[in-house]
Amino acid sequence: MHLEVKIVIAQNLPYGCARAWTLSNKDGARSACHSGRAQFVVRDEASADRLPSVAEAFGVTAVQVTGCDVLLATRVLKTLPTRVSKLWVRNCWDLKALPTLPHVTALKVWNCSGLKALPAMPHVTSLHVEGCHGLTTLPVLPVATKLNVTECHGLVALPDLPHVTELYLYNCYALTRLIASPQVRTLEVHYCPIGAFPELPEVTELSIRTMQTEYATLPQLPKLVHLELGAPFAMMPTTHVTPVLSSLTLYHPDDVMPLPELPPHVTNLTFDTCYDMPSLLELPLHVTSLHINESDVTSLHAPPHVMELVVYNCTRLESLLDLQKVTELIVGQCDVLTALPALPQVTKLTLERCLTLTTLPDLPLGCRLTVHDCPALRFTPRLIMAQLQAKPQNPYWYSPALRADMVLYMHSVRVIQRWLRWLRYDPASPVVQKRARRIQAEWDAMTRSYAPPRC
Repeated sequence: MHLEVKIVIAQNLPYGCARAWTLSNKDGARSACHSGRAQFVVRDEASADRLPSVAEAFGVTAVQVTGCDVLLATRVLKTLPTRVSKLWVRNCWDLKALPTLPHVTALKVWNCSGLKALPAMPHVTSLHVEGCHGLTTLPVLPVATKLNVTECHGLVALPDLPHVTELYLYNCYALTRLIASPQVRTLEVHYCPIGAFPELPEVTELSIRTMQTEYATLPQLPKLVHLELGAPFAMMPTTHVTPVLSSLTLYHPDDVMPLPELPPHVTNLTFDTCYDMPSLLELPLHVTSLHINESDVTSLHAPPHVMELVVYNCTRLESLLDLQKVTELIVGQCDVLTALPALPQVTKLTLERCLTLTTLPDLPLGCRLTVHDCPALRFTPRLIMAQLQAKPQNPYWYSPALRADMVLYMHSVRVIQRWLRWLRYDPASPVVQKRARRIQAEWDAMTRSYAPPRC
């Protein structure tokens, strides 16, 4: 297995950076390499002088420069070994420029506000620039396939991007013009005052959020599959989409009510950060998958045509209703939800960090159940028996993490081990059924007076 070895150049290393060894500790560094925790720390110029020899000895492929002054950062960057292909430069506020980096293929630059320009990058395939307010433009990126520019308030223009397939632009308030590559497939533009978009013939995923009163002009989008829009929705490009558009995300839809007319081929609808939830019963019939992320809603009624329901970060949600037709349900971080309704057709149920959820309904045979960090949940013997009988269709039930949770909930390693031992036999066998009834009686007696632990 290939081991990526990283050197960290940090004069002011944050507290708590464990698993780091100085270059002077050769034995510790060597054991770190062999154990897979290959990370070294260069704290001063003296140890920086040994960077090339150590990098060659230990096969260093990545270097991180963090919180360094101009002298140390420049010295390290100018002596980078040729085998280093990944470079991170972070929190070097006084750094004015980077040297030429002909061998680097992946570059990330964070919070270098004094940086005025980037050098030529003939071999960089992935570039991430964040918090560099002194940059006004970027160099030509002849082979780059991924570009992320975030919080660069001085950036006014982008170069030609002939091969970029993933382009992410966030909070660049001076960027008004976009020259995108015709190869772009994923495009996200959040809070950048771009007046018009170029032709995007290959885009399959498009995300636009704006603080303006209406959207910029959008071109034809013949291959668009997923569209995310932030309010306002007055300029929803329904005339620009084709039947391949199947997924729509509305960010902050409560800023504009009522909701706009949905494109006719959308089957997957997501409400992101929606505190005033509209009536879900009014959703069109072609919507069969519904995702809700971060809402203050206290009760949700799923429309009868919704087959997949995902609910996350609804901290005030107390009840879910009308889930008779739902076949896949995912619920996460709903802090006050205590119970679920009947789920007669569910085939996949995922629960994550529902701290007050205590009980589950009887699940259909073969339902795939996944539980993470639900400390109050009790697995009743009847539910366990149903899952045991469904084991041939449900191999995920006895994952190590879930088995550990079950041991914690039921407070009995011995009983769980006996269940698992008898699983080797046919669940329909009379012998197994007799033994199962005996274990279930013991389990019932144990759980009558047992309350599960709470966080």
